[in-house]
Amino acid sequence: MNKKKKRAIFTALLTAFALCVSGCTGRTNDNTPTAAPTSAPDSPQDKNTNLERYDATFYGIFDTETILLGYAKSEEEFTKVSEQI
Repeated sequence: MNKKKKRAIFTALLTAFALCVSGCTGRTNDNTPTAAPTSAPDSPQDKNTNLERYDATFYGIFDTETILLGYAKSEEEFTKVSEQI
């Protein structure tokens, strides 16, 4: 192989490595849901069911973020269900 071709291959590999490593932002992957009550229009809460809207955020591999929305009577009830998913 000539020097120019080796340099091109090295540059391509270095770029691929940099793209792979850039996904490592120091975030922990503990998959612990974080529930926060929120209110939304057209929610079951408007129908006098005494339900609160909660959401849980899960972080997965490759910096993916999954947000689970649901309605429950208490944060504990929502957390229990969200941990089963």
